[in-house]
Amino acid sequence: MNSPSVSDYLFLDLIGVGSNATVFLAVRKDNPEEILAIKCINVSKISKSTIEKIVEASNVLKSLEHENIVKLKEFFIHGSRMYFVLEYCDGGSFSDYQMSLLKSQQILQQLASALQYLHSHNIFHMNLKPKNILIATKPFVTLKVGDYGFAQYLSNNEYKLNLHGSPLYKAPEILLDKQFDNRVDLWSIGVIMYEWIFRKSPYFGLIPELTDKIKKCHQIEVIIPLYAKIFLIPQIPRISNACKNLLTSLLQHNLEYRLKFEDFFSDEFLDLEHMPCEKNFIKAQKLLQNASELEFEKKSKEAFDLYSNVLKYLVPMLTNKKKDIKLCIHDLIYRMEEIRSELRDDNSVNISTSPKELTKPPIHYNMIPKRLSPILKGTMKYLYRKLRKLSEPLPEMCEALELGESGVYYLSEGNYARAKELLQRALNELKPILRNEPSSIRRNLLTHQVDFWNRLLIAADSHFTTTDIYTTLAVKSREFCVIQ
Repeated sequence: MNSPSVSDYLFLDLIGVGSNATVFLAVRKDNPEEILAIKCINVSKISKSTIEKIVEASNVLKSLEHENIVKLKEFFIHGSRMYFVLEYCDGGSFSDYQMSLLKSQQILQQLASALQYLHSHNIFHMNLKPKNILIATKPFVTLKVGDYGFAQYLSNNEYKLNLHGSPLYKAPEILLDKQFDNRVDLWSIGVIMYEWIFRKSPYFGLIPELTDKIKKCHQIEVIIPLYAKIFLIPQIPRISNACKNLLTSLLQHNLEYRLKFEDFFSDEFLDLEHMPCEKNFIKAQKLLQNASELEFEKKSKEAFDLYSNVLKYLVPMLTNKKKDIKLCIHDLIYRMEEIRSELRDDNSVNISTSPKELTKPPIHYNMIPKRLSPILKGTMKYLYRKLRKLSEPLPEMCEALELGESGVYYLSEGNYARAKELLQRALNELKPILRNEPSSIRRNLLTHQVDFWNRLLIAADSHFTTTDIYTTLAVKSREFCVIQ
């Protein structure tokens, strides 16, 4: 087979220019249907030994296959340039996007999953920033990590020379010319995570000022002391303790205190074990089958525990909007309630009443027990079909609606305290928006929504205050009210 060359490709358009590289939209002449991105890098500032290492590693890089990694299809050198023929990501980069708090967790899972795969092949990124995190929109929106496996082959001097641009994503040890290792990626992830959640950078200023702040370990904004440094986190939006702990562990100026990769991949907030993916969907199906077999063998307590574990995998997949997953969760919750009822009078069996042991905190809502259906009348048909569509131009409204939706799910789970907290936060953010909203269909729908969640707060106080949450719910039918 002939080696690839520039003549094999037709260059269609220039789509990106960086300090060290130029990216073109292209197609192979013998396969014009497949759109590609070709990244060209000038090798004049790279040593011969480094070029040899990259050529040697190209076969390994081409062998990588992961849904969250940009596929390297070909690599070759022509003249004074290296050419990387890459999968084309039609959604641009994450530097062009803003995300809600809930979505940022899902995206962070995908980023961590990609890095975990790279690390399993002893490959480190060393140049993480939003411009290197791309988006493919087909068949569905997916994060793709690009520009990987190049920087790690550079010498320290070459590495520093080739990392131009904002110092924001560069670890302090690089800016201070200290010894560094692959944990520079973790600092970069911390900065990216901070930006995704709070919609601003942890440091502000022109490049010299930014560099100076990072070098001098300026505090980042305000909440909790950690280790030897005061690390401060904005109060809005409020984030969980697990999220705070991860963020503070990543954004440690001192490498000694920064999180290690093995701890990052097993972090509670990331929860990679239960992230939505095909592998975990298959795992959930197998667990469901095992639980059904245990129930058939009259091992009800063991079956209940296994059903609970299945929910930990399925609940995050609600964002995929697959009807079969929603129906499966309906049946699971109903069946668990039946088992619970059967075992409730058996004092020798301890069925936990802690909602946290039933499922992980949901990324989305799904259903509400039938007993609350009178409260939902006249409002639930608006929540997604109309109000969410009309709120798209207003990120603040979108995020408040997502908080409320999560509160609805917690209410259905029986975690009334968490439900009240999220619903109250949603209302606190929506009421000022409603006051400033001009007369319109959106205002009418928002009025209904605020009224709806006010009623749910009252319902939480009156219906969800017993120790045994499921006794209160007392679901008697498979019919659930599902917000569409």
